[in-house]
Formats: sequence, structure tokens, C-alpha cells
Amino acid sequence: MQKKFCPYCGHRITISENEPVTSCPNCKAELESTFDSQSMQPDKLANEQVETNPQNNSFEPQPNNHDKDNEYSQPLENFKHLETPEGPAWEENGNFFTAFFKTTFQSLFKPYLTFIRPYHGSSVRFFWFFFLCLLFGLAIDFLYSPYFQYLETSYIILIYGLGLLISPLSLIIGGAYIHLFLKTFGAGGNGIKATIRITAYSSTIFIFNLIPLIGNLVGLIWNFTILVNGTAAAHQSTRAKTFLALLSSILAPIVLFSLLLYLLSSK
Repeated sequence: MQKKFCPYCGHRITISENEPVTSCPNCKAELESTFDSQSMQPDKLANEQVETNPQNNSFEPQPNNHDKDNEYSQPLENFKHLETPEGPAWEENGNFFTAFFKTTFQSLFKPYLTFIRPYHGSSVRFFWFFFLCLLFGLAIDFLYSPYFQYLETSYIILIYGLGLLISPLSLIIGGAYIHLFLKTFGAGGNGIKATIRITAYSSTIFIFNLIPLIGNLVGLIWNFTILVNGTAAAHQSTRAKTFLALLSSILAPIVLFSLLLYLLSSK
């Protein structure tokens, strides 16, 4: 059995020799029964079928007779309105500022299409993006929050320094916590790294700190929307399962805390 990816939506497909796949189970795009090497996982490329040359007992790659221009048929009619998925610009080599602001836009307004493709790169990229978003968010809070004017400079530096220092750990803990509920609801099939990645990019809600009074509330609601769509895409799960998992991750500590208060007050 081999695991490969759909060229249209990025869905991971398990290929069996006895059961050829003719369409993607996720986006329903029609596919050939076999894939070319471009759609295979990197670690599977060495396992291509070979045939033996009886004259010199050497192994030669099996010839590929597929016409690459016509290898895949077009997706079904009701999927033609979908845009072509593209990963976060931050994970590509390009201009720093352009990539940062384009990724911010992608995460805020196109989370499903942005994160539907599998990611096999380094975790450093999205950790660095999360750190920058946190830095911008703290800077906006400093400019707009009335509380900082009552604090000494040394305390402000201490608060900011600790916040930035523990940010990688907070991202890991937060992502692991969310992934626990995703696995419980059967919506975390592609591993904890995918969940932490979406959690990191959802930090783009820092931009809502610019809105007076209601900015934090709007940001929390938007963050939930990004997580629902982004994790559903990254794990090839349904939005319904992802929504229930994320809602449970919010309600669980509230219920436990309320139960604890009830038990303490009843004594």
C-alpha cells in the first residue's frame, strides 16, 4: 500500500494494488488509477516499481507511459468554483514584509484553502511567524491600553520579556490541548504538528487589537473561525467535527471550574 496526495485538494490517499483509486474521496476529482512520482510522498519515491533486465541482471526503472498533460481529468462540475489552494506565503522564499502581510490576509480570510495542502517543512517557520504576531500584538496593546501608563518602565519590560520568552512553550501547550480534543472527536488525523501550525497562524488576530473597546472580542470570535476552518483543512476532517472539538476545548475548563467552585462552596 502507498500513500499519495490528490493534486487538486492535497488530500492524503492510500493506494492499494488490488483496489485502484479513480477519484479523490475528498474533492471527488477524477484521477488515474496510478499516480506519477510528483504526487508521491518524498520518502516513497525510492519504492517505485522496477523490472529486471534478464540479459545483465540489472534493475531499470519501469517506463512511465502516462501523458502528463492528460493524466488527470478535470474536477467535477460542482467543484469548479473553488479557488486553487495555495500554502501560506510565509512558508515560501520571498520578500519578508510581503510574505508576512499576505499570510496574515490568507489566515484571516482564506484559512481553509491556505492550509489544505500538507506541510512537510520545518516547524521553525510558523513558530517565527507566531513570535512576530505576538510582538506586534504587544506593541499595539502598549500604544492603546490605558493600564501601561500607570506602570513603571521596568515592569513593562519585565512583562513583555516574559511574554515573549514563554511564547514558544505556550504555543506548544495550546496546540497540544486543542489536538487532544481533535483526536477525541476523530478530527486530528494528520498529527499534532498540523494542529500547532494552525494555532500559530491563527495569531494573526492581533490586528483586531487596533479596534477600540470591542477589538479583543472580535479577535476571539475570528480566532475560533480560523481554527475551525484551518484545522478541518489540515486534518482533512469535517467542519462539524472540528467545531465540536474546539467548542468542547472551551467549555471543558469552564465546566470543571464551575464544578470545583460548587464542591468548595458546599463544604
